[in-house]
Amino acid sequence: LLYLRQKNIELWKVHSDEATRCALRQNEITMKHCGLIPPCLFNKVPQVHKSTSRANLMKCFSGYSAAARMSPAMQMKVFENWYNKDLAQDAANVWNNFYIGSLLIGLLVVLLFGGGRCCGN
Repeated sequence: LLYLRQKNIELWKVHSDEATRCALRQNEITMKHCGLIPPCLFNKVPQVHKSTSRANLMKCFSGYSAAARMSPAMQMKVFENWYNKDLAQDAANVWNNFYIGSLLIGLLVVLLFGGGRCCGN
């Protein structure tokens, strides 16, 4: 039964190919506008990346006929399938950026607030 459910989700994903390509283009546009100043969280915070990708796909679903035949629950399952498979590399890059950014912020906090204590000040 689980196998059939997964196959059904994958079949709907195939039927949603135009919408997933549309959402991928929207993600690429968002990424082009990302920079350090002003800071862009899309490529640095995993939750922001996932929620923006979800919003892009849902917006793209509204423009394609295949999505009209799909329940909102199935649209979310298609999103999860698309995000976990097709966007896996992008998501991994965002997680890497998040870890590096967190480490740098942590080091900065330690240096600013704890650095003087170690030297007897």
